[in-house]
Amino acid sequence: MKKIVLVFSLSFIALLSLSQKLSNDFEVLSSAPYRVVDAPDKRYVSLDNSQVIMVKTRGEIVTVQLFDANSMKEIARNVYEDFPKYNKVQDLIKVGDRVYYIFESYNRKTKKFSCYSREIDVKQASFINNKELFSTSRPVTSFRQEGLSSASGPLTKSLINFGKKFKVHKSFDESKVMIVYRLKPIEKRDALNKDILGFQVFNNLMEKQWGDEVEMLHTEKEMNNLAYAIDKEGNGYMMSFLRQEKKFELVKVSSEGNIEATTLDINGDLVFEKFNLIEDVDGNIICAGYYANGWDFKVNWTGSSAFSFNTNGIYMFKMNNSGKILSKSDIPFSIDIIKKYLTDREAKKMEKRESGGKAGISDLKLIKVFSQEDGSIIFIGEQQYVRDEMWMTSQQTVYHYSNVVVTKLNKEGEEVWTKKLPKNQAGVASGFQINPIFEGQMSVAYMKGDDSHYILFVDNPKNENLAENKVPVAHKNGMGGFISAFQLTDSDGEVSRHTIADMKDIGGVRAHQFKVTRILEVQEKVFLMEVYIKGKKDAMIRMHLKE
Repeated sequence: MKKIVLVFSLSFIALLSLSQKLSNDFEVLSSAPYRVVDAPDKRYVSLDNSQVIMVKTRGEIVTVQLFDANSMKEIARNVYEDFPKYNKVQDLIKVGDRVYYIFESYNRKTKKFSCYSREIDVKQASFINNKELFSTSRPVTSFRQEGLSSASGPLTKSLINFGKKFKVHKSFDESKVMIVYRLKPIEKRDALNKDILGFQVFNNLMEKQWGDEVEMLHTEKEMNNLAYAIDKEGNGYMMSFLRQEKKFELVKVSSEGNIEATTLDINGDLVFEKFNLIEDVDGNIICAGYYANGWDFKVNWTGSSAFSFNTNGIYMFKMNNSGKILSKSDIPFSIDIIKKYLTDREAKKMEKRESGGKAGISDLKLIKVFSQEDGSIIFIGEQQYVRDEMWMTSQQTVYHYSNVVVTKLNKEGEEVWTKKLPKNQAGVASGFQINPIFEGQMSVAYMKGDDSHYILFVDNPKNENLAENKVPVAHKNGMGGFISAFQLTDSDGEVSRHTIADMKDIGGVRAHQFKVTRILEVQEKVFLMEVYIKGKKDAMIRMHLKE
């Protein structure tokens, strides 16, 4: 009997210690439950008045909701079933104070695609101004995974975005919108086919400025298109890698389909995980990505093997719209950053690799890069990889989302700070679900505040006071966990950690289903997250970081 009491007491103390880990600096509140919308595609846009537009698509049925963060109530809902057949949502964008739902529809008779926008009345949560933006000249095919140069690296399992057919890009000032697509090749041989890409440009009222379908300068075998951007003048940009020459080109596409190509001074032997193109506050174009000097081959204890991308640092170019290079940055990750949150054995191994210039952060993926109002650049990366390994009692394909790395460069392209944030998440696909659809509790949500950056994620509570020479304890997707946040001060990167709520009791409700990537900021230091609470009900969770 004494043993039973002792075990119960220890268990109670352990549970009590976990409950005491919640941060006092966050106030968490749940809304009253409201009727769930059963839809595979759910998108959220924060408005400037502490309200949120939610658009949920299931086939030809689209539901638009309006939620108020102050009253914590759903204040409008409209359901639409007037969409054309074979339509697929492409994006939900906020341009200035307007919100547009972008979708495409396939005409089986003509074998052409049409792209549409439907503006949303943000006061009524209703669709207005349905507009056909353009039709393609022939069938369109999905883009390959955007951003990968794949010049020197092998084909590996990765978290691939099985992308849309139409990609939507905005200029920095949100005055222009560009939609890019790729026509299905007529010539099936890559050595002979030259891709034809569509560039359609609109203003913030979705009025067409210009559009054309442009034949590329090189064959599909010779070039790999990596990234796209638009500037405030309405010029389109594309970054390409020329495989045989091992050269990178920045291609400018202006009205009437005029093409100008600029060769970039980048070492073609380097492997780039991904390249991004963005416009900065001054209208300059920034080409940026993570690079590696090679791949690692890893074998785990079960005998399974995989290639791992060994990320060494950041490469960045800045150029004006005439193609003149204004600055170039090569920012290697320091050995101190690389060693953080590794075991002592792994850290010593990295020190040996550093002597040969091969130390890096494995499988670091660039998930976001953007320019701030002062011209500085923020990079956010996450260690993501897929392995065949033991999960519970069987071998399965396991998706890993690990540490996050955040870097700030100043306007001149110089490093201001880099921080490595400890995180360890893993999960397996269920049924026919595959990533990125199956992120669930994994990965992160990023929000930018006035003077801070916020990384929100689900974590194991044992990681709250993790030493820098320890590996984070794993959180398994779908098995409880705690909503947590890293807050980074913009000026110096100072990090503070907050444990916000237990997934089993968030503001008085239990979250059964949700996606971390759907968390959004509605006010300064106020975050919203919609969760499914069973009984065919959703609830909205408000998390407020108190002053």
